[in-house]
Formats: sequence, structure tokens, C-alpha cells
Amino acid sequence: MQHWLGRFSLICALLLLTAGCFFVKETEILTETFEPEYRLTVVQVGDPDFPFGAVRCRIRLYDGKREIGREDLSLQNDGKNLDRDNFEVVWRTDSVQIVATAEEAEPIRCTLPLAQRGAGQ
Repeated sequence: MQHWLGRFSLICALLLLTAGCFFVKETEILTETFEPEYRLTVVQVGDPDFPFGAVRCRIRLYDGKREIGREDLSLQNDGKNLDRDNFEVVWRTDSVQIVATAEEAEPIRCTLPLAQRGAGQ
């Protein structure tokens, strides 16, 4: 009986460790909309690297419910969590520009194009 219980415990521990690799916490940093159909979200992915490392974030652009753009960034923010102050969002007629700033690096700029109306829709 103890032999079976030991194997069961080992299998459960392995499953929990493996599940942690696939289910990463996402913390919403900001959500902005442009016109009624476009929505931009920024989430922090996981926790900052310990003790003073990078923190990852994911930027998603939606047209309605459909994701039309995505950018993954790694910011050197002195091991701190991200907040709204780390991002500047500028909406243009054909794109959205995001400037991500962190404490230990130059700002990172990324531009996501807005969907072309009438092009394949």
C-alpha cells in the first residue's frame, strides 16, 4: 500500500510542477479603446525575475473580439512589477504606438497597425 501511495504522490507532484509551466499568471496593466471597435490591452506575464531582473509583458490589439496584433516585451524594471506609468499609448488613424519605459533601459517603441477596413472583411 505504501509503495502505491509513494508513486501516486510523485505523480501528483510532477503534474503540479508541469501545470505551473503552462499556466502563467497574467496581470492586467491597462486597457484603452479607440473608436468603438479597437481595444488595446497590456498585461504583465508572470512575476519579475528575482531579485532585480526583467519583467515580461504582452500587448494585444483587438478589432472587436478578434486579436489583430500582438507584441511580447521584456523590460528591465529593477525587479519591480509594471504599472500604467510604464506605458504611453498614442492612437493614430492607421496604427497605435506604444512606448514602454522601465527603470534600467531605454524606452521600447512598438507600432501595431489597425485593421484595414474593407480589406478581406
